[in-house]
Amino acid sequence: EIFFMKGEIYMRTKNFADAIREFEKGLKIKRDKVIFLKLGICYFKLNAIDDAEKAFKEALSEDSNMWEAYLNLGLIYKRKGEFEKAEEMYKKALSFGKKPQILYNLANLYETMSSYYQMSTQKSLEYLRLAKNYLKEYSEFVQDNAEKDAILKRIDKLEKSEKKAEEKLEKEIKKLGGEQGKEGKQGKEEKK
Repeated sequence: EIFFMKGEIYMRTKNFADAIREFEKGLKIKRDKVIFLKLGICYFKLNAIDDAEKAFKEALSEDSNMWEAYLNLGLIYKRKGEFEKAEEMYKKALSFGKKPQILYNLANLYETMSSYYQMSTQKSLEYLRLAKNYLKEYSEFVQDNAEKDAILKRIDKLEKSEKKAEEKLEKEIKKLGGEQGKEGKQGKEEKK
């Protein structure tokens, strides 16, 4: 336990390398889900993403109900560009209850995905709507007025992007309808 306490002190002072060393010493003596979680956070802070992922998975092997481990795995997968896996982890975390940090990270993920999938207006629009809805839910938890204003501005920006995407999709649908009509006429002329 002395290793866990020392690791905790190092972690609080942002001395993550020493915290990792102490946590790992302690884990050799006794496996502990919370220490695996803290170990993962320390690795993440030092950009040792694969080690962080392994630590969070170890935490879950000790207790599959640790929503914090799912949340942190979501952060890792988002950083790796594995958006669908990130979404899955965030949703698992959310299944344990609505927590502001989960809602916020889901909103950020969907906002990122809406940009990533801009080639597909339909998909982009879907992710914009999800981002907006999760940000709205998150804003209900926010107490600080400055942060609440910033979130409301982001929601407004997402709504404007949503409107543009809806207009773009409408144009694409009309264009497709026109092209299908032309193809139908060509097919009839060829049969004659």
